[in-house]
Amino acid sequence: MRIDALGLEMRHATDDEVKKMSRRLEESMEAGAIGMSTGLQYVPGSQSATSELVELGKVLASTTGFHEPPAQLYEHASGGD
Repeated sequence: MRIDALGLEMRHATDDEVKKMSRRLEESMEAGAIGMSTGLQYVPGSQSATSELVELGKVLASTTGFHEPPAQLYEHASGGD
């Protein structure tokens, strides 16, 4: 969704771009998606602002979708390196 809205630009999304991502997520959920992952350690997700993630989370909260956090969070929680 982020690449669709911004390409590979290394910056925070504008309000209009966040709205575009939210619409794309809504469409995807309606088409049968089960959620989204964020890959915040990779380009372009590494440039995501918290406010962007909150807005996309609101879309997920209005559906039966779920958020898959970055794998590094699992490693940290389990004591891995």
